[in-house]
Amino acid sequence: RAVANAMAVGTPESARAIVAHAVDAFGKVDILVNNAGVARPCPFTAATDENLAAELRTNLLGPYALMRAVWDGMAIRRYGRILNVSSNASFGIGHNTSYATAKAGLIGLTLDTAAEGRPLGIHVNALMPVAYTRMIEGIPDPNFVAWFRRHMAPEKVAAAIAFFLSSESHVTGHVLSSGGGRLSRIVFASSSGFVGATDAETTRDHLDM
Repeated sequence: RAVANAMAVGTPESARAIVAHAVDAFGKVDILVNNAGVARPCPFTAATDENLAAELRTNLLGPYALMRAVWDGMAIRRYGRILNVSSNASFGIGHNTSYATAKAGLIGLTLDTAAEGRPLGIHVNALMPVAYTRMIEGIPDPNFVAWFRRHMAPEKVAAAIAFFLSSESHVTGHVLSSGGGRLSRIVFASSSGFVGATDAETTRDHLDM
């Protein structure tokens, strides 16, 4: 059973209205998937103020507001499952700065709220999906689009993440990558580094750390 709400995400007011609609229909919200997204690729300096605001609003501020709207109810019930759909564009692909900035912001949002939500029974994870979507159709290379359509079915991503939204999952604070039937974990690592970075010349001489 499902109900639809056509309000655009991106403001606290719309987030509260969307969640209220779901609560009216089902009595509570146990699962939140922040999947709304918009991308308007262009060179960095060609991005308009309006496009930047739209991408940040939809891709980052909307998920932030929706999480806040469901958080207290989940905390009271000591149960919640939240998945934020990020993107490997966060690592930098060029000509997509507004989108990459917003999607990278979701990782910080995920990791911080996962730490806060763990003792409350609220599990928060992020996903970097690789799948054919309508946004892929905007890529100018038709062969690339056809390959994605053939090999990267979105159903394969959905199947992989279903577990993390279930009551059986106790995973939280993870950033996952899924596509084409493959699932992996994204990690942030620190090198062994060096001790003694006290001036610019020493730093220059140890760039291979």
